[in-house]
Amino acid sequence: MVSQNPNPQPVLPGEGTTGAPPRQRKAGPLIAVLVVVIALVAAFGVYWFILRDDGTGPVTAGRAKNPEQAVRGYLEALASGHASDALAFAGTPPDDTTFLTDAVLADSLSTNPITGIQVTTSSTSRASATVTATYSIGQYSVTAYYHVSRVGGYYLLDAAADQVDLSALQTPNVGLMLDDTAVHSPAVSLFPGVYQLGVNNPMLTVERGQFMVECPTCTVETLTSASVGISPAGQTILQQAAQTQLDNCLAQQTFQTTCGFLPTPVAPYPGATVVPDTFVWTSELTDFSSVGFAFDATTGHVARNGVGFSVSVTAQESLGTWQGTIGGTQYLNAIVIDFSDPNNLVVTFVLA
Repeated sequence: MVSQNPNPQPVLPGEGTTGAPPRQRKAGPLIAVLVVVIALVAAFGVYWFILRDDGTGPVTAGRAKNPEQAVRGYLEALASGHASDALAFAGTPPDDTTFLTDAVLADSLSTNPITGIQVTTSSTSRASATVTATYSIGQYSVTAYYHVSRVGGYYLLDAAADQVDLSALQTPNVGLMLDDTAVHSPAVSLFPGVYQLGVNNPMLTVERGQFMVECPTCTVETLTSASVGISPAGQTILQQAAQTQLDNCLAQQTFQTTCGFLPTPVAPYPGATVVPDTFVWTSELTDFSSVGFAFDATTGHVARNGVGFSVSVTAQESLGTWQGTIGGTQYLNAIVIDFSDPNNLVVTFVLA
């Protein structure tokens, strides 16, 4: 006889041989969704922070990923006074970098800062582009076109500095200066900016010597009227030298002065003699303060004035108890002064 269990125990799922297996929750779809979401977020991040580039983000020098970045990065480097960063955007850096320095940039930016930089692409291909840039250099508004080429995965400027021809101003003995740096070559490489030409000779100055470089390929039109001339201080020195020389010659007791006046002396009356210390020289021109001298660029150290005036002399002559007056006049048509030695100016009165 089989006994019955008065308190049968429930059979738990999975126990025994007759129970059905429990149903499992499937996680596959959820994981797939999460993977897709993460991938989309990552892709968006790559696009937003790496691939997306509207040309307004920070630009590492020389590593522009689009044409606009190359031009904007270059101009912003100039505006901040960083010459080496600006040169990093050059496809072919200039051979002569004498004036492509932070110091020269600082001189230009101190009075004419570069501001308001805006860039847009006007034409483009994968290999090159033309970028239109607008900006201000001091009070001057500039619109310039920059040519950019793709080199090794980055965009670089075809030209980063302008070649400015200064040969017309490099006459002998002038000592041409650009800002505070001596110029030793016929042409110089310059960044966009405003520059001032001068000389290291106090007798001279560069007239209309300020000029502006608008862009690396722009024509420097403001330089065509520049010229080397006598400085105001130099004019005063020359006037004083001419006055002193004339006064010295007029004081001489002779018909033939060291200035060359009266190369053919006046002959006294036959038999008469000239009374010593009676020579009186006078000049039609007595005040040199208004006499202006022009610079002779062929020599670099000669000044000339084409003023015309006369000098005259009288003297007493005697023959026995008779006395009379003799004299003569010399016409001059120019004054030439050689100032190659500033401590020994040579004044020449050119006879008519």
